[in-house]
Amino acid sequence: MKTACDKCHIKETLNGKPFQKFAGIPFKECSSCHRDVHRGKFGVNCGNCHNDVSFAVLNKNSFDHRKTKFPLLGAHIKVLCSDCHGKNPLSRPKYAKCTDCHKDAHFGEFTSNKIVEDCNDCHSVDGFDITLFTLKEHNKSEFRLTGAHLAVSCQTCHYKTLAGKKVWRFKNIGSNCIDCHKNVHGTEINKKFMPANNCGSCHASEGWNKITFNHDLSGFNLTGKHADIRCDDCHKREDKSGKAVLKFASLSSDCSGCHKDIHFGQFNSDNKEGKSVCENCHGFNNWNPEKFNHENTAFPLKGAHEKIACSGCHKIRKINGNVFINYKLENLKCASCHA
Repeated sequence: MKTACDKCHIKETLNGKPFQKFAGIPFKECSSCHRDVHRGKFGVNCGNCHNDVSFAVLNKNSFDHRKTKFPLLGAHIKVLCSDCHGKNPLSRPKYAKCTDCHKDAHFGEFTSNKIVEDCNDCHSVDGFDITLFTLKEHNKSEFRLTGAHLAVSCQTCHYKTLAGKKVWRFKNIGSNCIDCHKNVHGTEINKKFMPANNCGSCHASEGWNKITFNHDLSGFNLTGKHADIRCDDCHKREDKSGKAVLKFASLSSDCSGCHKDIHFGQFNSDNKEGKSVCENCHGFNNWNPEKFNHENTAFPLKGAHEKIACSGCHKIRKINGNVFINYKLENLKCASCHA
């Protein structure tokens, strides 16, 4: 009992005599004695929230936070009063923006005009782990999600290691393929086919195995039988350790790069660079020498020579264990064949 009697039972002078009033004093409502600082917002019964020990003490069992300007919803229901109000339950903390209570976990990434955007654009009061940022919203950004990217979890791209800690990053994380994917081809792909490390020149977002490439741009047109073979037949090779790797820029366009030279270099001298010149005789549909014309050689076939079988002049030879038909005759004089 700390309140003095005359605080409620005031003393006054009545008919020239001292008088202390006891009867007729209103006391049914707290506002009869106390000023309603809430201006009637919470009703007339202060006991719904306070007790008679002190206005600074709240009756947590009956206090309804929903009547305030900040109703407690979702995860906020489980928060202790002191987490927001400190030691004074009647304190009025800022609450207009989420960052008034919560640390900006995005390190200012979502700041406009030096003001941090509100969290409720992406998150709800049910927890920060639940995002309201939909696929539709993502596809309004500079990086549209298509193909296999639709099945990738958010953290795969956005949960990064920064200063040894895992943090969520959304801006300036890169938009080129190489920013997330390792360039497995190294220097095997010419830069003109992979500008800015963009794999999209050959691959589609549906999956790495879906390849669309115009081989004619490489300078090696696929014609005849070459049009029917698999990419791996030419481009999948074994490295020194026996591991299968893909080769592109380092592959030779020379026929002998893929095919065994059954002539064992007999025709290499026909090319200034010493490379095989199979296409002088052979087409790309089969190995038949359909393009060969004996009239273009140093020994055109005339007269009786036209009727002689090829094997009559071009014999089978064996050198260093290699068996082949000898087409490059060392001596074209008549005496070399005729006695």
